[in-house]
Amino acid sequence: MGGRTVMQQSVKLFQVGSTPAPRTVDVGEESMKNIKLPISTNVRRWLDSRGGDYTHQVNNPDDFLRFDLTEGICWFQDKVQDWMKEIPISSVIHYPNSSRFDQQELLAEWLQIRPEHVAIGNGSDELIDILAQLFLEPGDEAVTVAPSFFRFTEASVKAGAVVRQVMLSSDNKFEWTPDAITNLLKNLHRKSVKVVWLASPNNPTGVNIPNKVLKKVISSGKIIILDKVLNGFTKELRESAKLVFNHDNVIVLSGFSKTYGLPGLRLGFAISSPEISEVIRTWRLPFSSPAITLFLMERLMRSLVDQSIRIPDGDGFLQQRLWLEKEIRKIPDISLASNSKTNLLLLKSKPKIKLFEELMKRKVLATNMDDVEGISGMGLVRIAVRTQGENTQLIKVLKDIGGSV
Repeated sequence: MGGRTVMQQSVKLFQVGSTPAPRTVDVGEESMKNIKLPISTNVRRWLDSRGGDYTHQVNNPDDFLRFDLTEGICWFQDKVQDWMKEIPISSVIHYPNSSRFDQQELLAEWLQIRPEHVAIGNGSDELIDILAQLFLEPGDEAVTVAPSFFRFTEASVKAGAVVRQVMLSSDNKFEWTPDAITNLLKNLHRKSVKVVWLASPNNPTGVNIPNKVLKKVISSGKIIILDKVLNGFTKELRESAKLVFNHDNVIVLSGFSKTYGLPGLRLGFAISSPEISEVIRTWRLPFSSPAITLFLMERLMRSLVDQSIRIPDGDGFLQQRLWLEKEIRKIPDISLASNSKTNLLLLKSKPKIKLFEELMKRKVLATNMDDVEGISGMGLVRIAVRTQGENTQLIKVLKDIGGSV
């Protein structure tokens, strides 16, 4: 088979995001579906198909030990607090600088590329939406894998496209098997396919796409959007950035939410050809990046360039992930569903254990994957790697679940 075709109805299956699970459609959303205003057919189609916004499954999430958010650990919080004390009042009482050129130059210097290859966004979410609007028209097709980040499908459907999904198998821990590779490449021969969305590492599996597969995908000539948000380390980003020098069809996305633990900053960026970067910058709303964000970004980029903030100081989560994996392998009836290469782990349990519910009973909040496209009904749970103390508490709870249920 060449992959699964997903029309607008695809968004009814809840996708992978940074929150535990979606809520059902409320009265307000039903009213939106029945709205009488002369909105476009494409928007109405989207409203008819959407499954609701994604929110926490509990009203008091902070009362739980939280492993549901794929936020990284910010190891330089003291510096951020100092920077916040320096924020000028002009950042609040005046419009921000819409050119963002200073920040763009600093970002490019850190990535060791030219500034014209960079476009800044309000998180990678904004850039995903923009790219779908730039490259997809109603009737076009986009390709992604399942499971993967829900925003790829969501943005494509909003643009009126049909989404074709290549299924990754849980039997193979969601790795890129020969069958999956064949299915992906077969889809790329379709003339109607315009965009390919790939996350490496993938969310929620944490699995990387092999370089040999990526090279074949790039050679197809389709627009390839490579999401590197879950791996924002300097070396890996610089290697990925080199792809755009020889391939005008490649766009690399990243940001500072995961590796640097700054999700509230809403700072994402795209690396692409100068032509694509210019269109992104032109298409963006003029003030979509708040002045406070731009101020803090400038401080962050200067610190990365002069290495007063160093990645090796923040790679403790890698050791924590390895420790968590080792401890989870010792627990009866609970195991790792994939071989993650990032700060999230996908867990599975024997059918007798309702893992998400058992964690909730013990005041631990994870992400319920039970309604996620590609792994629906498997009872999988995603957890984020946290601090050593929090991870130790989680293992204690998992041992209690595995030994008592």
